[in-house]
Amino acid sequence: MGISPVDSSPAVAGGVVYFGSLGNHLYAVDIKSGQEKWRFRTGGGVFSSPLVTDGVAYVGSWDWNVYAVDTATGREKWRFRTKDEVWSSPATDGETIFIGSDDGRLYALDAQTGEERWNFKADASIAARTKL
Repeated sequence: MGISPVDSSPAVAGGVVYFGSLGNHLYAVDIKSGQEKWRFRTGGGVFSSPLVTDGVAYVGSWDWNVYAVDTATGREKWRFRTKDEVWSSPATDGETIFIGSDDGRLYALDAQTGEERWNFKADASIAARTKL
């Protein structure tokens, strides 16, 4: 069994640490014992750091998706497909999940359903000026 880099910063909630790996998984590990509670398979690496709130872990993946995963079961609640890889880590105001994608957009997604509320296209000329 090989190793998979863990470049995702962990999130801690309810005695569990959540983190992604470049081996296409989001993990939930008991904070005291180090025992795996569950792992959720994505279609690409997970560089994004998870956001955990209200019993859901939200995370982006290189497979162009944003995932909402039930923290009790490790099962997918919903996914939202962007138009490119998602390296960004999500943020929330309690009702909306905000996350960026390499498609140049910031997405506002309904936290319960994953439905897109709106998106904002970043100005490409800014990236060109800063040589990103």
